[in-house]
Amino acid sequence: MSVENILQYAFDKFDEGNYDEAMKAFVAAHVASDNPGQKADIFGVVYENFIHPNEEEFREAYYENINTLTEKGILKDTELPGYDECSLMMVPVSDTLYYIWNKAENRFYSGHHYDFSVKVTENVYRSIDSIIIDDFSDLKMILDETSKQLYRQEYIILDNIRAKCEFFSFMMIPKVAEQIDQATCIFLDRKKFLDYLYETGNYIPRTIKTASNYDYAKEMSDLHIRRISEDKKRTPFVAITMPTFNRGKKALENVKRLQALLYDEEVAFVICNNSSTEETEYYDEIEKLSHSDSRIKYFIKPSKCFMDSAENVFRFNEAKYTLFCSDEDFIIGENFGYALEELNRRPQFGVYCFGVRGENYYLDDKPIEKPPGSFGLQGGFGCNYMTGTCIKPEEIEKNDLINRYSKYRENNEYYYHYTHCVYLAYLAHKGGLWSPNIPLFYDSVGNDLEKEETDDEVREHIRVEGRIKESDGQVEILQDMDANKDEALDCVLGIMINLYMRVRVAYGFYYKGMSKLHSWDEVCEIIDNYFYALLKRLGSSTFFDNEDLVALYINYEKRKENEHNDIPVDYRDVMKEYKGLQG
Repeated sequence: MSVENILQYAFDKFDEGNYDEAMKAFVAAHVASDNPGQKADIFGVVYENFIHPNEEEFREAYYENINTLTEKGILKDTELPGYDECSLMMVPVSDTLYYIWNKAENRFYSGHHYDFSVKVTENVYRSIDSIIIDDFSDLKMILDETSKQLYRQEYIILDNIRAKCEFFSFMMIPKVAEQIDQATCIFLDRKKFLDYLYETGNYIPRTIKTASNYDYAKEMSDLHIRRISEDKKRTPFVAITMPTFNRGKKALENVKRLQALLYDEEVAFVICNNSSTEETEYYDEIEKLSHSDSRIKYFIKPSKCFMDSAENVFRFNEAKYTLFCSDEDFIIGENFGYALEELNRRPQFGVYCFGVRGENYYLDDKPIEKPPGSFGLQGGFGCNYMTGTCIKPEEIEKNDLINRYSKYRENNEYYYHYTHCVYLAYLAHKGGLWSPNIPLFYDSVGNDLEKEETDDEVREHIRVEGRIKESDGQVEILQDMDANKDEALDCVLGIMINLYMRVRVAYGFYYKGMSKLHSWDEVCEIIDNYFYALLKRLGSSTFFDNEDLVALYINYEKRKENEHNDIPVDYRDVMKEYKGLQG
């Protein structure tokens, strides 16, 4: 089609009032023409019919938008191009659709219109990450990028005349500044941006989109090194909290791995030395590291047992979230960012459980959510392994939980062995539990079966009698969990089923020793008798009535047959068979 035919089509559409289609044709004709004079005439038509009638409105909108950006604190500089210095001209075909003319290059910016309709971002997730957008001047592209994914901070860097004059040209569009996210910061000088990032303590951006050749990777690395050598400017988002006892060498290795995380203001590393008497030289080294890395917080606390150690770390309130890990479990650094996003995305939960990768652990195929109430309560009680669990420490303080539950320090076997589960159960009952099936740590110790030289010796607390004492203690604490009767009944039944499971696992690890103590039939009879005795005791309490206990009895009788028939196996035999199949 000739240029003349395209122009005729453009004028026809203009006469019909189809301005978008008309402009599309004028742009096509301008691109197709090789005649400079004809090109000038085409632009002249566009100017007279689309631009000139709106110039007064554009000028007024420009300064209103600049004022809006300034008042919102989005604009971090004052030396801006004036209206007449803008290098782009807006060509409106409706209230929200614009074509763009590039004055500096005498051409249309694009062959299609730009739609500046307001996008609804109310339900768009705001990431914990920030973004740098450097040397991009296309406001439409920037709005599209920051509306499909909102960021904690969005830094627009315009460090050259071209980028400035093009970007601010878009301020001619009435009220367009209102579409720019409140989390945006616009800098006209790159050094001012870097100084601002350092002075505010804002998180280092991990998403960088740049049209320049500037080496942000080096700048961010230098900033990270500078930050960890100085005091923090804000409360960390997460404190990775490590209780440790007499494993200084392992703890030191773990701390050094944590130091390799390229996070600074977001994190703290809380190391709690629970009165270690061995490998103290390694703990001395950790303390020295804390003087040069502000992320490391090193404490020595009195402790005689796991219960003391658990209470010690639950008392810390060094960040918005506390993420627990053993000194023997190492961070999977490449997954740490995902974990931060999970916490940021789902702040409503009381407990979070991140996975541990290792021979003794498994990950679920999909995320698990346990809502507040009975499911959350049982989920919290089920977090036997402390590594990977995460809480909001302010909830411990606000509800005075240490004082509330430390009364069980005396004569409660469950609190003694599973102190952390008590606090996790309370928090998950209140706020629910989220397990995102992300492996965040890996076990550095290896297979427990290969470490055990014999399966004859069985520690008292994992024998059926010991597990019953723990279950008894758990039932006692359950009645102090603010649970209603239905939740408590569900949980008592869960405690009984879990009792079978835990004794069955003990057989798996210590088959010979457990078999010498009791046959599985004897174990089932012992557990049954315990349950019936428990029913009588609960009947004398004021918490449950007779109807409640009848329902509990019926549900237990339905479940116990499956538990009786699930006969334990020797895990060593299973391993041998597995290795044989592997060749």
